[in-house]
Parts: sequence; C-alpha cells; structure tokens
Amino acid sequence: YLLAWVFMLLGQRPAQYALLKVCDVLAPTFKDGSHIYILRVPRVKQRKAARLEFKERLITPQIGKLLYEHALKVKTSFEGLLSDPSQAPLFPQTVNRNQPIGMEFHQTATLLSSKLTRILEELEVFSERTGDLIHVTATRFRRTIGTRAAQEGPGELIIAELLDHTDNPNVGVYVQ
Repeated sequence: YLLAWVFMLLGQRPAQYALLKVCDVLAPTFKDGSHIYILRVPRVKQRKAARLEFKERLITPQIGKLLYEHALKVKTSFEGLLSDPSQAPLFPQTVNRNQPIGMEFHQTATLLSSKLTRILEELEVFSERTGDLIHVTATRFRRTIGTRAAQEGPGELIIAELLDHTDNPNVGVYVQ
C-alpha cells in the first residue's frame, strides 16, 4: 500500500525506491509539536555509486505518518539481523539473496516494479476512455507527474527537479 502511494506521490524511478533505507524517512518536530515528513530519495543515473547523493522530498502528512510508522516497524524487525537496524531497507524482502554489503534484504527495482503492477491490477481500475483495464506501471506515474507539471506551466527546470533530472533537455517530452 505504501509503496504504491510513494510511487504515485513522487514518480521517482523504481531503482530509487529499491535503494531506500529506514533512515531515509525523517519526521522533524517543530516547537509546537507538529511534524513534517521527509523522504531522502537516493539519486540514480548520475554516474556515481549508489546512495551518495539524495533529494529530500516532502511527503503529505497522511502518507508521511504511515511511512514513518512503517519505517519504525521495519527498523524494529531488523534488530538482531543487522548491526545497524536503521540501515534496513524501507521495503525489505524476507530473505537476503546475495546482496552486496550494505544492501542486505533490499529488493531489486524490477521486483518493486512488479509488486506495484500487481497491487494496482488487484484494484481493477478501468479507463473512462476505452473501458478496458488500465495497465499501470511505475513509468506511467512518472510520466503523469511530468505531464501534469508541464500543464501547470512551471517551466522545464522545475520539471527536471521534480523528476530528478540533472539537466532539462529530457524534460521537453513532457512540455510538448
């Protein structure tokens, strides 16, 4: 459920979600006791090693609170399994399948994409235009976010930032 919401909210690449760890969910508290929820999303496709650079993304309070509570549960479940449970994957798999050190129990981007597709297929969402079942993928959310941003007109640099592009030449497809 949370995986689907994070895909819908942010439209990031599956590889970015596969790299998420419990420590990437932040909930700073203000003086009045209120919280904001932040997800530190690892950057990919930057020709650098994984988890060296991050983009901080604000998460809506409704989903942010659930995501933060989920992160705490995952952290607790990895006590005794990992030397530092805060380094547990946010969306773990049940067994550790020869993952590199530091990425134990992480799912692959392909597996996360497949799970998202299965979750959404169970909802049986039909297209208003065709009447057929909608085939929903991670890429579809990403393109929808880019297209809607272009329709609202903030400019290519803002769209590039939203989609975590290093520069804006590839954003032209959304603006067109």
